[in-house]
Amino acid sequence: MKKPKLYKLIDYHPERKWGSNGIVNGNVMAIGSKQFRCPKKGEWYLSGAIPGAYKAPNDLNTKYWIATLVKITEVTEIIEYKLEEIPNE
Repeated sequence: MKKPKLYKLIDYHPERKWGSNGIVNGNVMAIGSKQFRCPKKGEWYLSGAIPGAYKAPNDLNTKYWIATLVKITEVTEIIEYKLEEIPNE
């Protein structure tokens, strides 16, 4: 089974706890759903050049991918490299 892509919550959620290193210390993240429509007030949706989950402050008139909040128990290690530092394979 393929693991779903996880997205950070950009807007406030009471169970969200991010460490100073950007790694989740809490257990709530978002996954994309198969719905592409205008979010209603209070729904979470995905947006941004680096996608994140936002909570709609009111009914929106623009279509976005609707997000579903999930509780996670495991976080995959994130490794970032500058382009010059990418190891040769």
